Amino acid sequence: MKVLLVAIFIGLCGLSLAACQSASLKRWPPQLSDYPILSEKYTQAKDVDLQSYPKARMMRTRLKEAFKKPADLANNYVVMRHGCGTQCLVSWVVNKKNGKVLGSMQSDYGLNYALDSRLIVANPNPAPCKKEDQGYCDFYKRHKYQETYYLIENDQLKTLTQSNQTK
Repeated sequence: MKVLLVAIFIGLCGLSLAACQSASLKRWPPQLSDYPILSEKYTQAKDVDLQSYPKARMMRTRLKEAFKKPADLANNYVVMRHGCGTQCLVSWVVNKKNGKVLGSMQSDYGLNYALDSRLIVANPNPAPCKKEDQGYCDFYKRHKYQETYYLIENDQLKTLTQSNQTK
């Protein structure tokens, strides 16, 4: 009887663990549609909160300019991008509701994000590749860029997962 109870308990624990894992990561690689927005309407803050992120003051002019633009990520966030050298792009995420700077991320070959999604993909894989983009696709494969996934959750920018490719 004890063996049967232990077996049932282990089986239930295994099922609940599998359910938790599948809920946190819906599929690999994550898609923008896997992480829809959670809120619809907001009242915009008056200005960017430069105290909310340690390095935000260094980019205050660019952040304030970007803050004036319409949201372009997850319905109430704006992404500010600036170059940092050859094939280097730094992107900052700002919440338009409270002016908070969530953080910054560096990518070598751009970002993929949408107004109706909380997911950001840095260095997105170009596959499937169109004929006119073949040069970029070959370059991407040759340099083995690392896709990095960021998720906006509870007003924080979190690294979700990274693919196994290395640069």
